[in-house]
Amino acid sequence: PILACTVVGGVDEAIDVARLMLQHSGAGHTSGIYTGDAEQAVYWRKLAVEYIKEHRDRLPKVIVARVGRQWELFRPGQTLDFAIIEGRDRTSVRIGQLGFYVMMPLAVLGSIAMRRRRQPILPMWSHAIGVTVTAVYAYGTLRFRAPWEPVMVTLAAIGLVFIWDRWRARLRHRGAPVEAPA
Repeated sequence: PILACTVVGGVDEAIDVARLMLQHSGAGHTSGIYTGDAEQAVYWRKLAVEYIKEHRDRLPKVIVARVGRQWELFRPGQTLDFAIIEGRDRTSVRIGQLGFYVMMPLAVLGSIAMRRRRQPILPMWSHAIGVTVTAVYAYGTLRFRAPWEPVMVTLAAIGLVFIWDRWRARLRHRGAPVEAPA
């Protein structure tokens, strides 16, 4: 149901559905909405299908939002809110988010450095493409980015080396002695 709502409704609607599900799930419920898992699934599927039918025109907007969320460009503060739903520590997620914001530009720079050396970058970026496609048909979430992150770190390291080499070359050009880091 949450997936179906995010297909056409967006994150706010999905959060509302998630809250409803939490209120009406678990042992000892008294809501009268369902009497077992099978009935629960039928009920939520029915609600989701109704919602999708009523909001089909929102699909393009939702796809853009999903991809934006996947890459921390759409409402990045909500990533912290969703961390709690997924059982993650908010502070750890924030630190990871800041690391992502530092490494992603370095990864782009590392890709530029690789292209300048005529090295193929598509095998590296194919992970990012796969993550983006997943966000389009499922939803954007931090954990779906896991296949990309080791590649991002590698490309970011290449970007840092590129910056270091450029800095050393400028110092050499000015005539200053340059020493390698210890």
